Amino acid sequence: MQKHAFLVLRVGLGITFLWMGALVLLHPSVWANVIQPWARIGLGVPLRPLITAAGVIDLIAGASFLLNLWTWVPALLVSLKLLLLLVMTGVTDATVAMVGLFFSSLAVFVQSAPAAVRRALRIGV
Repeated sequence: MQKHAFLVLRVGLGITFLWMGALVLLHPSVWANVIQPWARIGLGVPLRPLITAAGVIDLIAGASFLLNLWTWVPALLVSLKLLLLLVMTGVTDATVAMVGLFFSSLAVFVQSAPAAVRRALRIGV
């Protein structure tokens, strides 16, 4: 990926995840309502700690993307979180945005992961 394009992607994702993390931590009950009932039951744990963890992950990822620090680790974490969230929420008005964030975060992971990690996952070898 071109250097400037990657910078723009990182900054855009950084702002987005900082914003999302703040919203999740400030209004956790809103986010609890988007989880499908079957997923709430299947988790077997209270939603509040999971929602708080998701908000913290988003804040850490946002800061990491903006500061260009270990970007591959939070990129992988938010990609996995978004994939899980897509399964747990079903198709909603926000699905298209989550899909875009998932693939954008995955692109940051693929671009910034160390060569040893990419080789182990057989990415770009």
